[in-house]
Parts: sequence; C-alpha cells; structure tokens
Amino acid sequence: MKRRYLPIILLSGLLMAQSTAPPPPKITLNPAAGVQGQTLDITLNVPASTNATITFEPAGNLTASNLRAPQRLLVFTLQISPTATPGPYTFVYTLTGALAAQTAPVRVPNAFTVRTAPPPVTTAAAAPRIVSVRSISPAQFTAGDPPAAAQITGVNFQPGAQVSFSGTGVTAQVTNVATGGNSISATIAAAANAAPGPRNVIVTNPDGTTNQNQQPPVQITVIAARVPQPQAPPTPTQPPPIVSVRSISPTQVTAGDPPVSAQITGANFQAGAQVSFSGTGVTAQVNSVASGGGSISATIDAASSAASGPRNVIVTNPDGSTNQNQQPPVQITVIPARVPQPQPTAI
Repeated sequence: MKRRYLPIILLSGLLMAQSTAPPPPKITLNPAAGVQGQTLDITLNVPASTNATITFEPAGNLTASNLRAPQRLLVFTLQISPTATPGPYTFVYTLTGALAAQTAPVRVPNAFTVRTAPPPVTTAAAAPRIVSVRSISPAQFTAGDPPAAAQITGVNFQPGAQVSFSGTGVTAQVTNVATGGNSISATIAAAANAAPGPRNVIVTNPDGTTNQNQQPPVQITVIAARVPQPQAPPTPTQPPPIVSVRSISPTQVTAGDPPVSAQITGANFQAGAQVSFSGTGVTAQVNSVASGGGSISATIDAASSAASGPRNVIVTNPDGSTNQNQQPPVQITVIPARVPQPQPTAI
C-alpha cells in the first residue's frame, strides 16, 4: 500500500514545490523614459543574452543598437526619433540564432515612455548699442571755404564709421576713429552752393547703427559763401620812356680814319646803353652814359670799306627801348676814304 501511493506523494510534492517557487522578476528598463530626439543607453534589470534583437511597439519611432553585457546585465543604445509619438511603448526582446525557434519573444508593455521635447531655448539678441553724438568742433563752416579739420565726440563709434549731414552740399572725410569709440577726427567741406543754416551731424557705423534720429540732434551751421570783394583796377603800366637822340658831334666821320670821340645828346639813355648805326661798316664803343640819361660819350670808327653817305644814329637801352624808328632820325655822314697822294720821285 505504501508503494502504490509513493508516486502520488512525489507528484504532489513536485506540484507543491512548483506552486511555491517565487515568480520570475519583472523586466524593467533603466532609464524608462526619454525625450524626442534623444539618444541614451538603457540597462535591463536582469541578465540576458546579447544574441537578440530589441524593438519597440508601435514600431518606427525607437531604434535599439549596440547590445552588450558589461556586468551580465544587458545594455543597449536607444535612439528616439525627433518625431516619435509621445506616450508608452512596449519593449520586445527576441532571441536570435539556435534558440530563436524555441523561445517566444518577451514583451513588456509600457516599459518605456517617450516625452515631448521641450521647446528650444532662444537667447534674446543683445540690443545694439546706441550711437550718440555729443559735440562737434568747430560748429560753423563757411560755404566755399577750404575743407576744415573737425573733432566729433560721442559714444559707441565703431572703426569704419562714416560722418554725414542732413541736407546737401556738406561732406565729411573721416580720418580717424578713437580706440574707445568716443571721438572721430574728420575733414569737413561745405560747397560754395551749400545753403546756409543748421545741419544735423549723423554718424553711421559699419553694422548700421546710427544716431540719425537722435533728439535733440547735434548740429553745425553753414554760413553763406563770402561775397567776393571788387578788385581794384590794375594800375596801368607806364610805357617805357621814349628814347630819343637830339644830336651827335662830330656829324661826319671819314672812312678809314682813326676812331674819333663823339658826344651824343638826347633823352632817356640808360646805363649800359649801346650805340649803333644803320648800314654797315660804322661801329661805336660807348665810354659812358651821363647819370641823367641825357648824353653818351662814345668812340666811333668808320672802316675804310664803309660806304659813304648818311647813317642813322641808334641808341638801344638794356630794357630794349630804342630810338630805332625815330623820325626824323639824327644822322652822321660817312665821307669816302681819303685817296693816297702819289709820293714824289727822287732825282
């Protein structure tokens, strides 16, 4: 009787043992949530083979890769699509290889949750620095005057800043912008046709910042162009004094004779004056000119080949004035050369 009931007792014990065994641990993921567009490493809370695939349902939003077990616990990399639908996802673990046909995939509902990504943080752009002009010196420019150097003070001037003015006719050439951005050196020109009156000083930086709408504006004043003063009529140039010859003494010279001293009288003879004669063959060497310019002492020589007849006496000053065209002219007369007398023949 004991032998007949032994199998029943063993089966009952086995069933009892099976019924009293602890349930398998619940599979969880750590972390169990992520945001759209995030990539993170997930760790299972139980050992598992890396010869498997991991997917999530609904499909297409979460991608698992790089399965590994550094400390027996399975770790994988999860990439969440930026457009993944927020909410819970089912974890699906499927063995591969020889055990795939013998083991059904493990599904863990609501194992992972996708959260909506927070809106991107936008950094407010820094407000541009306000450009302002405090003063300009000088503050007045006369239309038509030569360009003048000027100094402009203010704040937030940048290298490469340009200076302009309201209205037309006034221009500026920037020569320097101070390192601290608080002054500008420029050359300012007001055209002759620039309208008189105030003009706003405008500074424009390379980044477009400007004080164009500054209130109250800093201004320069354009003064009307200067009225030209009437020029005094030029002093008439005095004509050079008229050179004239009144007389010459002697009034005759003989061709071929030795040079003779002569005195020429007249008016407006200058120191350095020269004496000449019309025609050829008669020359004069001036010895002196009287301080009053009324007479000339000269030595006159008539060459033996000089043609006989009258010759006009011509005086020419160093400044070019002359009596060459004097009418009537003062003249000397050249007498033919003397005929040599035959010498008596000795007996």
